[in-house]
Amino acid sequence: LERKLSAKQMFIPSPWKDLNQAIGGFRPGAVYVVAARPGVGKTVIAAQIASGLAQHGLVSFSSLEMTETELVSRLVAERLDISVGHLNDAKLTDVEKQVLADRRSQVAGLKIAIDDRSGISASDIRQFVRTVSRKGKLVGVVVDYLQLLTSKSKMERHNQVAEFSRQLKILANDFSVPVI
Repeated sequence: LERKLSAKQMFIPSPWKDLNQAIGGFRPGAVYVVAARPGVGKTVIAAQIASGLAQHGLVSFSSLEMTETELVSRLVAERLDISVGHLNDAKLTDVEKQVLADRRSQVAGLKIAIDDRSGISASDIRQFVRTVSRKGKLVGVVVDYLQLLTSKSKMERHNQVAEFSRQLKILANDFSVPVI
């Protein structure tokens, strides 16, 4: 116990200074939930978190709502501070084209493995995380979003979602990474 008390806890900083001051960053083995009403940018936040975590190692990103192409566009736009609409419509301004040309390496090197299959279960996520972890140091798991996971259980839906949360907590502990 003494050794545990004196050991420095490893936190991975979030992209936001104020959040880091409040919670210390993302702790391995913990589960964090980003919640808000529809259409306010939860996926953008998840992408920013994944991008920040990827500076420290590999990130597993299970996107049940967006395709890999849509998610990559958001990651690129967020990382380079260019319009995602312009990027998706291939209507970048001259300034945005220059930014993309000059800073392309900043996004090309992001260590984010994306699984965009829909209709997957918590065990499918675990399998994907295991595959990603074999490629290097895994530092985080992002699931967007929890309520789209599927279950063969006949439980009421709120009990299924509670079970998904429990499975993600077990995943966080087993791989010693934060799960968002």
